[in-house]
Amino acid sequence: MEGEISARQVSGRAILELARGLRELDRQELQAVCDLPPLQAVRASVLASDVRFLRAWYAGETLLAIGGCSPGAEAGAAAPWLLGTEALDAYLYTLTRTARAWLRLMAAEYPRLSNVIDARQARTVRWLQGLGFKFYFEPPRKAGYALWRFVWEAEDVRRI
Repeated sequence: MEGEISARQVSGRAILELARGLRELDRQELQAVCDLPPLQAVRASVLASDVRFLRAWYAGETLLAIGGCSPGAEAGAAAPWLLGTEALDAYLYTLTRTARAWLRLMAAEYPRLSNVIDARQARTVRWLQGLGFKFYFEPPRKAGYALWRFVWEAEDVRRI
């Protein structure tokens, strides 16, 4: 049975812990979209994020994930992201409840939330669909890696 999760400020320790314990699916996704090792990718994601939406998610003292949203070049657009540890999957129901509220806050500032996901992440794709994201084909950034673009527009917020 899932317990409660809490959001905390992202610390250097959390960044290191996430990079060391990054779940395999997220490692594969990093390989598909960028060539950065986990520690550099986590740091880059954190540094690019709007600090108002940057969170480290914990169950007790166990780090589950770090997530945020990075403002885009287009006004009103941002890229939501979440990188998790292997412990994250045990808390998906609780995370879903929390994520809905978190996305509403993001959408109030950024009416268009969009990012890409490795097509091999079928479970995460289903989770994002459940949150109301729509999916579109995205040209691969690297040969052999299929990607989807997921998008959440301001009008989608009212449906959740």
